[in-house]
Amino acid sequence: MDCEPALFPPRYVFISFVLYSAEIHPEKLTQRLDIQPTSVTLKGSRPGIKSHVWNLGSGLPNDADEEEHISLLRSILEPKLERIDSLPEEVERQMRCAIYQESEVGTGFGFDVEAFQFLARLKIKLIVEFYTFAPYSVRKLRKTAEPAE
Repeated sequence: MDCEPALFPPRYVFISFVLYSAEIHPEKLTQRLDIQPTSVTLKGSRPGIKSHVWNLGSGLPNDADEEEHISLLRSILEPKLERIDSLPEEVERQMRCAIYQESEVGTGFGFDVEAFQFLARLKIKLIVEFYTFAPYSVRKLRKTAEPAE
């Protein structure tokens, strides 16, 4: 049964592979993994930041679906699994998924079996957050999703 796309509210997905460490500087993590992060946050750089944060986002537009984000991150991380496995135990690993949409109706996500197997091989915690927002915010998010001319 086909569904009319107009029946479903706008939806935006952000997925990142994130490493947290109170001791190991993000620059060292970058060297160990041989992967350039999307962003880093240094411990103590803002009130309440108690760990260094090394973040690798997919770089895909935020209207791409979760499978596309995971697939792209997988293509970057899979060749580095041995390096990721060799990180000290104190480095916390997470796959963070944030899904924003205008309505609570239809909230959900899906990963295929290969994606879950990949996440298991990374030995990480999967964090999924759902956010509902007002129509004005949708327009603002939609603008950030559009490529600059």
